[in-house]
Amino acid sequence: DISINCSNNVLKLKTESTDNSMVQSISFDQLKKYDVVDSYNVNCKFQLSYLSNITNLQKVFSNVKISLQDDIPLCIYFEDTTELYVRFYLAPKIDD
Repeated sequence: DISINCSNNVLKLKTESTDNSMVQSISFDQLKKYDVVDSYNVNCKFQLSYLSNITNLQKVFSNVKISLQDDIPLCIYFEDTTELYVRFYLAPKIDD
C-alpha cells in the first residue's frame, strides 16, 4: 500500500512493509505546475503494485498530471507534445 497526503504545500508519499518504511516529501516548489483548493487536505491509500505499473508510462510521455481527492479514484493522465494521451483511474483502498 501507499498513502498519499497532500497538505500544507507538501505532497507526502508513504509506504510500509513488515521490515521497512519509506516517506518521500515533495514540496510544491519542485513541481512544474500544481493546483490546490485552499485549506483542503487529502489523505488516500492505493495499491502500490498497480500504481507502480501505471507510472512506468512516464518513460514514454513528457507530461504527467495527477488528480487526487478523498474517496475518489486517483486520475493519472499522461500526455506528450502531440495529441497522444493515456488516462488511468485507480480506486482508493478501503480499510476493512
